[in-house]
Amino acid sequence: MYAQVVVLTYQSPDIDSYIYDVPEKLESEIKIGQLVRVPFGKRTPMGIILSTDYRPQTADYQIKHINSVILQIPILLPYQIELLKWLAFYYHAPMVNCLEAMLPTLPSSQFRVHSSQTKQDFEASVNSEQRTQNQLSVNREPSTVNQTLVLVPTINRLPETMAKFPQAKNYAIYHNELKMSERFAVWQKILSGQVDFIFGSRSAIFTPCPALS
Repeated sequence: MYAQVVVLTYQSPDIDSYIYDVPEKLESEIKIGQLVRVPFGKRTPMGIILSTDYRPQTADYQIKHINSVILQIPILLPYQIELLKWLAFYYHAPMVNCLEAMLPTLPSSQFRVHSSQTKQDFEASVNSEQRTQNQLSVNREPSTVNQTLVLVPTINRLPETMAKFPQAKNYAIYHNELKMSERFAVWQKILSGQVDFIFGSRSAIFTPCPALS
């Protein structure tokens, strides 16, 4: 099994994604939109699974293995993957740059691999990451009500705009002035369907809404 991965690091503008082999032990876990750890030169940056149906022809280079799945729950929905492809095509932009515009800044300090770590330490840190971040995504049952996304031109317009929606009792606020960890937590909360209303600035257009009405 192979996966097409957008590596979240500087790369050639002519290459949007790379092909990685999925180890047998990870085949049942791999999903499109997941955050994974991959070897890239001498580093092990994060990447996003773009597809899993790629069948490479005979290659004159060694295809490397995905190291680990950082988060079991995908951080991008299928429609966002299609949007990512469209943005890259329409604007002739590298996918990694489009992802930087779409995603909140990932709290890399929670996912960092230090050179001094042993294999056991690394695996333990990955397991800890999965438990912590999955808890953010499933800490209560997803809402059965359709989601509504409300955008404002400037952040200072949020209070007056929210006042126009008194029915919005279960909501999230998303904008660029939130702390990095807060934006990522809100992103996961929206993704898991825990809110019915999303209020935000223009960047909120990219938030993952699984039940957008």
